[in-house]
Amino acid sequence: MLFLLACSGLTAAELEISSGPGRLGPLTWESVEIAYRPKSDTRMGQWRLLAADLLGPDGVALGTLELDCLAGRMSPAGPVCDDGRINWAGGPLIAVLESEFRLTADDAGFDLELFGGLLHGQVHLPADGDPVEAAFEIESVALTEFSPALFEQVGLRDVAGALSVSLQFAGQRLQGQMRLDDAAFDSPGGERAGFGIGVQGRFSLDLADGYTAFSLELEQSAGELLFGPVYLPPPADPLAMKAQGRGEGDRWLIERIEIEDPGAVSLVGDMMIERGEAGWSLERVNADSLQLQLPLAWERWLDGPLASMGLADIETTGQINASGRVEGTGVSLDARLEEFYLDDPQGRFAIDRVAGDMTVRDDGGSLQLEWEGLSLYGLPSGGSSLQLAGDATTVGLVEPLRMPLLDGAVVVERLVWEHAEGEDRELHLDARIEPLDLAELTGLLGFPVFGGVLSGSFPGVRYVDEVLSFTGGIDVRAFSGRIEMTDLAIERPFGTLPALAAQVEFHRLDLAELTGAFNFGHMEGQASGWMRDLRLLDWRPVAMDARIYTHEDVRRRRISQRAVENLSNLGGAGGALITGTVLRVFDEFPYRRAGLACRLSNNICHIDGVALHESGGFYIVQGRSLPRLDIIGHRRLVDWPQLMGQLAAMMEE
Repeated sequence: MLFLLACSGLTAAELEISSGPGRLGPLTWESVEIAYRPKSDTRMGQWRLLAADLLGPDGVALGTLELDCLAGRMSPAGPVCDDGRINWAGGPLIAVLESEFRLTADDAGFDLELFGGLLHGQVHLPADGDPVEAAFEIESVALTEFSPALFEQVGLRDVAGALSVSLQFAGQRLQGQMRLDDAAFDSPGGERAGFGIGVQGRFSLDLADGYTAFSLELEQSAGELLFGPVYLPPPADPLAMKAQGRGEGDRWLIERIEIEDPGAVSLVGDMMIERGEAGWSLERVNADSLQLQLPLAWERWLDGPLASMGLADIETTGQINASGRVEGTGVSLDARLEEFYLDDPQGRFAIDRVAGDMTVRDDGGSLQLEWEGLSLYGLPSGGSSLQLAGDATTVGLVEPLRMPLLDGAVVVERLVWEHAEGEDRELHLDARIEPLDLAELTGLLGFPVFGGVLSGSFPGVRYVDEVLSFTGGIDVRAFSGRIEMTDLAIERPFGTLPALAAQVEFHRLDLAELTGAFNFGHMEGQASGWMRDLRLLDWRPVAMDARIYTHEDVRRRRISQRAVENLSNLGGAGGALITGTVLRVFDEFPYRRAGLACRLSNNICHIDGVALHESGGFYIVQGRSLPRLDIIGHRRLVDWPQLMGQLAAMMEE
């Protein structure tokens, strides 16, 4: 400790006091300096107080407090100041706080004013054996009055709004109320933001020996919030949170936490956090009761995260009730769905009146669901049930899943989901399609209606890294022929920009049935062909090597005038080459062979026919006998969207 007093006459004096470690109530410090230098012609002077390395309850660092008074004096009760500056640097919450201040003192204690009187505080000195009492009031202080460093320390910027706080401290108990009006904030990356926020709350701290007990109540009545993918619009009714617990050194236990978002989410539980070498970590979370009421819970809490997975604006109703616990690596969860309904506005899927239960434990879990209706990409399925069970690495079907579809069904005989730690998560299943009537199916999908049967067998389907790969294939009996699809793979089947790859072969399709179904004009004969290396993006072709050709061993091969015109337009023929007659005189023409090829790349179709023509073009239709008709194409490159537009217009005529 250093004590210095200097006198020169009656008006000159200098006081300087330095002290080492000390304590006042729950506060401790490493050093304190007090300096007082009065002016020579007045009793007023300048004084300075510096308290370094302040520590609060449980050793929480509070930084360094510096008070510089430009017009003050030392009274018997303590320092007095009519014009001062405060600087509080460091600490867990306040990086830098700067303001003007006024300080008065009497026998009862001290009065402090900051921010031009918007903050008013009183500290009452204790009598023998009585505790220190203090009270502080902040009335609508603009957050812009605080140093930006205060908010930068917690990753915020562009902070605005008004803060009101009332604090009371007596003995070892601190309690208070707060209100935040029209607040706004942003973060450097834009992942956290708020606007027009209104929050009210109250809190308390009991600084008992060895631990700190606390309680907190907050209520958001206005404003919108963004936390990563979660966007919370202004609440129709106040969003409330309550918490109470206690801390002991490096361990804090929230003995009860309640969150109530009226009409959306209700949560009651507890949690524990601990501080280790790597910092604070969540050691335990327990949800005694979690209730999600749809659709509001989905719209406010789930729509944002799921939108990043391509599942935006999903329509839902129903209720989810759950309870669970996570502690270390242990997990426990029980959940029930009631009257659940889900509908994708993009028409990819819908499920109606789902009920079920889910159980998860460290050694495994189970899922049981029943629904009254299911739709995938416009295909309606009737009621069915799903039962899954598994352990920590594998989940599978308890019994086959059969989903009725029109007059047939889709049957999943085996399904296994493997998710071993450190390895890619994989889905394996064996499935089959029981024969479906194509006339009803194509009509339901809005396609041209044609007869036949659709069936398929998939002895090994695999899903890894958002890619669904099929072993086996789809077999379509249509147009008195057969269509096969193999090497089928779908990327992001329910995500953004789904992609499909496949090999397609078709064998001896009846052209009269085919052209009749698609309103293309009349053509007789049989056709085979392929679509190799077919790739669809967002269900639209972007690449393929396709060819269709007729068989010369079919006895009756004829083509109508309308089909001639359409093939001429599609193939870039610009008309047909007629030998020995006039096109408009005849309705149909015999042909020897016909065919068209398209190699699609970069939205350009590279066209070819069945043979080269001496003009440098290519035969699309090669005639025979009389009246002889040849369709010769000359354009090798055709814009694909334009070609599809032409084809759609032809079928509408």
